[in-house]
Amino acid sequence: MEDIVNAIGCVQLPTGSKVYSRLEKYGLAAVGGRPGDVGVGGLILGVGIPFFSSKYGFACDNVQQFEVVLTNSTPVNATATSHPDLFKALKGGGPNYRIVTHYTLYAISTNIWYHVVQYNESDYKDVLSAIFDTQG
Repeated sequence: MEDIVNAIGCVQLPTGSKVYSRLEKYGLAAVGGRPGDVGVGGLILGVGIPFFSSKYGFACDNVQQFEVVLTNSTPVNATATSHPDLFKALKGGGPNYRIVTHYTLYAISTNIWYHVVQYNESDYKDVLSAIFDTQG
């Protein structure tokens, strides 16, 4: 666990890691995407709208640090105080700025419950009738 969450509650995983499965056993998660096939890193670089955006903001709002390689091959850590312009540009600016090699994300508690219910489009009249009948 020590290599995953640091003292300020940030998740430190290399790109390509299975973020959700690595954190789930600790009761933690990272703010990520709705479709399961979209990686957290790609989602962050493209702003990203997570399930819990009303509580945690966009996925890119949950980054504490980007480790990037500049065009001159220099690795830097972009944070709100170190390389702040690059940090801001990477938060939703797409992959056009630099190569991101590592993300540090704020960890969130998974003490959250949500439920998604889907119905066939052809059943909409029955579904709406049941909702109206139940709610009066």
